[in-house]
Amino acid sequence: MAQTQPAQQPAGMLNPWEIAPVLEEISGHGARLAERLGHINVRPWIDHGASETYLEQWQSATEQAKALADTAGALAHNRRKLSAGLDVLVPHSGFWRP
Repeated sequence: MAQTQPAQQPAGMLNPWEIAPVLEEISGHGARLAERLGHINVRPWIDHGASETYLEQWQSATEQAKALADTAGALAHNRRKLSAGLDVLVPHSGFWRP
């Protein structure tokens, strides 16, 4: 009896069991970033003349880091949910711009 070969995964694609740890790692990075951002106090900068923009940027960065942690973690547990995958990539694309 001939044995069939397992289907080859397309080049550059990870198998579902390989992507979950990557997504968990991304989630962990987002959580650690949010935690460290929480230790930053921009109010003294503003009190000493810095723009209120620092506060807005800090709040936005903190929210986006938390959202990245949450959505990447959710996607790791439900990899077939396209909306979760898009949540990881799309809303956070502005976060990485200089």
